[in-house]
Amino acid sequence: ARKGFIDLSNWNFKNDGPVKLSGDWSFFWKELLKPADFDQDGEILKEVNNAFFVPGLWNGTQSPENPGQILNGNGYASFVIRLKLPKNPDDLAFSLKESRSSYQLIGFKEGSFIEILSNGIIAKTSQKQRPQYLHRVSPSFKQLKIESQDFITLVLKVSNFYDLEGGPKFSVKLASQSFLANELFSQRIFAAFLIGLLVFMGFCHIGLFLQRNQDRMSLFFGLICLSTAL
Repeated sequence: ARKGFIDLSNWNFKNDGPVKLSGDWSFFWKELLKPADFDQDGEILKEVNNAFFVPGLWNGTQSPENPGQILNGNGYASFVIRLKLPKNPDDLAFSLKESRSSYQLIGFKEGSFIEILSNGIIAKTSQKQRPQYLHRVSPSFKQLKIESQDFITLVLKVSNFYDLEGGPKFSVKLASQSFLANELFSQRIFAAFLIGLLVFMGFCHIGLFLQRNQDRMSLFFGLICLSTAL
């Protein structure tokens, strides 16, 4: 992405594979953008003064409001990118692992927002925000009813008051819905295998400790395995 825009009109997802929407997104610190901030074509009406490289964290970056201030993990922001789509994008979809520590990914269509993905509840205060860390896959463009557009404006709203890190840590990925669903399923199977292995190892070492009470290392290792699995 350059200057908040990516041209995918000549990208063949079957031959070229998925696309990570990495690069410079337009950055609006301490703003959760609304439909009124865009024109009917999805062009941002606000003046764009800042760019943010996604994926990335805002920790340690300079505050757009106060140039002398360095940001920590707390805060909220909107990130905007505009895509030029290929022909017939009916089966395309988006996926996103997580953003620290809650997000809402929105598409702009005909003067209104369409929610594509979300994790937790975004908010301007810690009292209202709810963090969540899940890998999600969106419905297809056809299911979202955005398949007829040549362009789409994406708005990623992120808020964090619970994690040490804040910001869009992972890239939004664009690919066929079936590819993304299979990828997520494979990751969940692998995660379930690892959890099962840790539980098995944990009980085995606790069993060794019960047989040999002096072997406390087996007890400690078993507890570590079980706590990691949980």
